[in-house]
Amino acid sequence: MKINIKWLCSKDACPDGIIWFEGQKETEAAKIVHALMPDRYEWANWLVTRCLTPDQNGSYAVNAAELVLPLYEEKHPGSDAPRNAINAARAVLACDTPTTRAAAKAADSAADSAVYGAASAVARAAARAAASAADSAADFYAASDAYFSASVKEKIIKFGLELMEVKGE
Repeated sequence: MKINIKWLCSKDACPDGIIWFEGQKETEAAKIVHALMPDRYEWANWLVTRCLTPDQNGSYAVNAAELVLPLYEEKHPGSDAPRNAINAARAVLACDTPTTRAAAKAADSAADSAVYGAASAVARAAARAAASAADSAADFYAASDAYFSASVKEKIIKFGLELMEVKGE
């Protein structure tokens, strides 16, 4: 996929991102993502989520939630609500029906209750993103960004790049 100023503006890119883009020569989306790492993960994530289909964004959010789930489970052993929310989100991605959406909403509520007030914002973000995966990959990443290690961020972005390749752009 080729990126240009018009495309960035149509996606509401931030002014600093547009200035950065103008200061370099690359136009291929995947190569731009690589250029943004490791100093601008949030911009790389922004670009990845704008290049993916809604279903791919759902997979991207669920994958990110799964990567940070161990952080929550380590602090709250025996609490399976976030994992259940992730499983419910996977069910929606596999077969989006009113029944699977209702189950995902119920799992979202349970996960939200389980992690509300938990020590980690990552847990809340993971539960929220997993349960609403079809809607919010970028929100998940932004909410949790401060808690991710560089290696987790790289894994998340790498998965996004793999999804971009599947899309064929």
